[in-house]
Amino acid sequence: MQNVVTVNWNGMMAFTSEVPSGNGFTMDAYPGVGGENRGPTPVEALLSSIAACSAMDVISILRKKQQKVTGYQILIEGERVGEGTWPRPFTSIVIRHRLTGEDEEGRRRSSSALFIREQLDTEPEESASEDVVKEGSRT
Repeated sequence: MQNVVTVNWNGMMAFTSEVPSGNGFTMDAYPGVGGENRGPTPVEALLSSIAACSAMDVISILRKKQQKVTGYQILIEGERVGEGTWPRPFTSIVIRHRLTGEDEEGRRRSSSALFIREQLDTEPEESASEDVVKEGSRT
């Protein structure tokens, strides 16, 4: 299946993404760099997409294994080369999964098996981890 996304410039630093689902969105830059903060930055949208894509895979696998998930949070941290260097590729991407539910061992196996392998110009350092909390236990 081919996905085609069209991104149109809206002036200043704003761009609108038109996507096949019809749920387009606007990306913008911070005011300090010429934007008007009308939406997430492209880097924020990219990291959000990586986290959501990974999470959808985890949830799909857990549902197939009939695991009961009561909470799920993904924290993703992307580190890039310093300002003044262009382009500014990511040097590391860390994805942390936090799951809450009733069968902790099944979730641990499923989330540990999923890692994102993106081919970038420079190979970023990459890691993933998970916190699995049994419903009713303290963290």
